[in-house]
Amino acid sequence: MVTQSRIFTSTLAWTIFFLITGFWPICFADGLPLVQTIHTDFVGAGNCAFCHSPSRDEAGQDVSIDTHWRSTMMANAAKDPLWQAKVSSEVLREPALKSVIEDKCATCHMPMARTQAKALGLQATIFGDGFLNETNPFHSLAMDGVSCSLCHQITDFNLGEQESFSGRYHIDTASDSPDRLIYGPFPSPFTRQMQNNLGFTPTEGEH
Repeated sequence: MVTQSRIFTSTLAWTIFFLITGFWPICFADGLPLVQTIHTDFVGAGNCAFCHSPSRDEAGQDVSIDTHWRSTMMANAAKDPLWQAKVSSEVLREPALKSVIEDKCATCHMPMARTQAKALGLQATIFGDGFLNETNPFHSLAMDGVSCSLCHQITDFNLGEQESFSGRYHIDTASDSPDRLIYGPFPSPFTRQMQNNLGFTPTEGEH
């Protein structure tokens, strides 16, 4: 069984390794590098992995969250070519509804980019100069899909009720760093490291 203390010990050991050698172990993982970006309300999975990877169980197996997440549908929600083609097809069929279609689809497939744009009073778009465009300021957030700082910031407001279905989750974008709450499974977590590095305050989330 993987205990919190064992995960902490593993993370601490790798942190010391990084400080001494200057090499970070996430580069050892298979696949493309994780997104590293910091915005007003969200950060990339690569930023989270600095402390949460690698973690190993007593048998030496990698049980890091990011290792398993990177190949999931959530991680690849925005990269999925079938999804991109389907949204494009819908827009071509109903061009008058382009803004509605792109905003709705981005809500679940590019949730961080869409939520951040909305919080700043901007339109959520996918094609053209939208989130898929590498020059778009929210491109990195968009391509990170359904990532750590999205799911772990979802509040319990109407969660599980019909009002929250179909992408109507609630994220507090009114709080400023480092008072933005980010929810996890452990009571009384260490807060200073995440506050200093990423601007979040970790707290136990009963939801």
